[in-house]
Amino acid sequence: MPFSTLAQQYSINLDRPEKVGDRYHLEASSTKLTTATATVSYQFLQKSEDGFTVELSADVTIEAAASNWATRKRFKVLNSKIVRSGVVRPLLPQGTVVVAFILEGKTIYQVEEKTVDEDISAALNTVIGLHTAGVGDNDLYGTMSLKRVGDKWVTGIEAMKKLLNEMGVQGGRHEISGESTLEKVEQNHLYIRSTMDVHNVLLPVGPDYTPEIGDITTEHFVRLPLSESDLTESVEYSFRMSRIGSAQQNGGKITLQIVLDSKMKYDIRPL
Repeated sequence: MPFSTLAQQYSINLDRPEKVGDRYHLEASSTKLTTATATVSYQFLQKSEDGFTVELSADVTIEAAASNWATRKRFKVLNSKIVRSGVVRPLLPQGTVVVAFILEGKTIYQVEEKTVDEDISAALNTVIGLHTAGVGDNDLYGTMSLKRVGDKWVTGIEAMKKLLNEMGVQGGRHEISGESTLEKVEQNHLYIRSTMDVHNVLLPVGPDYTPEIGDITTEHFVRLPLSESDLTESVEYSFRMSRIGSAQQNGGKITLQIVLDSKMKYDIRPL
């Protein structure tokens, strides 16, 4: 790496402004697995797993935006598949046009002005969700300070607290830590790797269960263009959330542990 690159300072903004009229090609994939394990008085009762893998190739147009975030996107599906319980099938037919927009804080997906069913919506949400959270990636993993290659900084603890509040977390003694690193600058792109760990949070388990303990771990890696007008970008993201709750039933204590493992990656390039 040239010395000039190592010595130069760079502005970090992980949330590229989204503008009406932006058009790009998207290649995205995600995997989601939820494992639930129940015990009664510390004796194993049952275990269940539910998950899927989605792959999507699409051409995207931003049709509406507010505060630098897209609020409506149009996707033309070029190829897609979903794998569930070993069965592979197309998620949507080739050529399908999906319109995604925000309604009452949630992303809605429509095909020919009809809302898709819950299973398709859940799958699409893992690869083409719109921004509905109160914080962004830059709040969680970015910084307002200029950075050189090799610099590290503490990730957004206050932003994570806000996100936990949105998730319905109440009480607990949060232990939040994390770090971001500007690993390199290459071909007019920043390469930034981030982690965040959250321990001792009372994550909701279910309406009949009292939360006991929860943990969250995230890893975030982004290839970010130096120019805001450059629509090329790559992101890899993994998320693990473990939560434990208990309930009294028939004189015994039922303990339920739910573990969510989620991985996502996408690449975009201008059309």
